[in-house]
Amino acid sequence: MPSTKRPISLVLCLATLAALALGCSIGSDRAYQEPLSKMRITGTRTVGQELRLELDYRQTYDVDVDVECDLRQGSEAIQQIGYGVVLANPGGRPDATPAVGTLAFPFRVEKAGSYLVVCFTTKDAENKLKTPLTVSRK
Repeated sequence: MPSTKRPISLVLCLATLAALALGCSIGSDRAYQEPLSKMRITGTRTVGQELRLELDYRQTYDVDVDVECDLRQGSEAIQQIGYGVVLANPGGRPDATPAVGTLAFPFRVEKAGSYLVVCFTTKDAENKLKTPLTVSRK
C-alpha cells in the first residue's frame, strides 16, 4: 500500500516555494513599478491657463518604468497630460540608494469643472498617485 505522506509533503513544499516566489516578486514586474513618490500642480487654475504637473520619483530598480498622467472626470480619462520614462538606476536593487528626479508636463484645461489628475505606471495602473483639480471660468 503506497504512502500518502510523500505526495502531501511534496505538494506542501511546492506550495511554500510558490508563496515565497510571489512574496519576493520573482517573475513579477510589480516590484519594479514603485518609483512614484509625489505630485503637485502649479499655475492658475483657470480655463485655458497653462498648468504644470510635476511628478517626483525615487527609482531604486535597474529597469526603466513608463509613466502616464491623465486628466479624468469620474472614471473617464478625458485628456492625456503627459507620458514619460523614469530611467533605470544603474546600480539598482530594492535596497539601493534611490535616483531621484522629477517629470514635468505642461497642460491646459479648456472647460471649468472638477477633475482628478492621475499618474500611473503603465505596467501596473493600480500603482498610481492622484490629486483633485478644480478649474474655474476666467
